[in-house]
Amino acid sequence: MVVLRTKEALIEGRHLPKFELNQGELISLLVDSLEFELILKDYLTGKKQHPNVELFRPFVFVEHTPYKVTLMDRLLKRDLVRHLIQKEFKGSNQKIESIIEKAHVSADWEIKGLAGNPRRILATLMALEHSNCIIYDVTGMDPLGAERLHQIVQDEIRVGEGAAIEMNVPTFNGKRFFPKADKLVEIKMPNHNKV
Repeated sequence: MVVLRTKEALIEGRHLPKFELNQGELISLLVDSLEFELILKDYLTGKKQHPNVELFRPFVFVEHTPYKVTLMDRLLKRDLVRHLIQKEFKGSNQKIESIIEKAHVSADWEIKGLAGNPRRILATLMALEHSNCIIYDVTGMDPLGAERLHQIVQDEIRVGEGAAIEMNVPTFNGKRFFPKADKLVEIKMPNHNKV
């Protein structure tokens, strides 16, 4: 079943090729900058509309900003991974244990002490509990962490009959990590020198 379909389009100066994303698939969109990633995610989540972008299921963008811990939470020792997940899922112990196990984190770790890879994986697993169609990126993750995140996402979308879009942005040195995705689609500036 198709969950997203695009026709060729020019979106804010970039050429969007024609492609489809089906249920159970992970697609990697090769974009040239973080700025364009943010622009494109608005079209792929439905926040902005474009006639050549058809969404058949809603997508959620995985935010990976640092988790906010209030002073009161710190004083009452509620700044642990378990409290973050409990706050999000209001007492579903089975869900909490499942997320902690899949993320390979300890329930008793402090949220502020989580490194980039575990933080990103935890945020992605929590997003997948809300929606089985997600958009995420691996910017700043090391290759092993990124590959582990891709594997988790692929497993979760296949079991949950979802789909995922990985926004693939080059690192500061211009290199990319290419995941084991079902499809790779490059979004780039159009070539004006064609004859």
